[in-house]
Amino acid sequence: TIAKIDDSPTALRYPRGNAYGDLELPSEPRFLEPGKGRISREGRDGTIALLSVGSRLRECLEAAKRLEQFGISATVADARWV
Repeated sequence: TIAKIDDSPTALRYPRGNAYGDLELPSEPRFLEPGKGRISREGRDGTIALLSVGSRLRECLEAAKRLEQFGISATVADARWV
């Protein structure tokens, strides 16, 4: 993504510590549109949303799974550009 941004200042952030390492990388690099997040899990009711910032997506997805046990269906949004 950073290689395609040539019209504004940019920064590249490396995470501190180890990553989980269990997610498959795409075979072809994808351009991540600056300023756009994504919905990682769509809730049913539209009443609660968990916003993942930084490296907390895994924890948000787990929280949504636990909430499901109480009948609460949460949307999880990955706000990677905050």
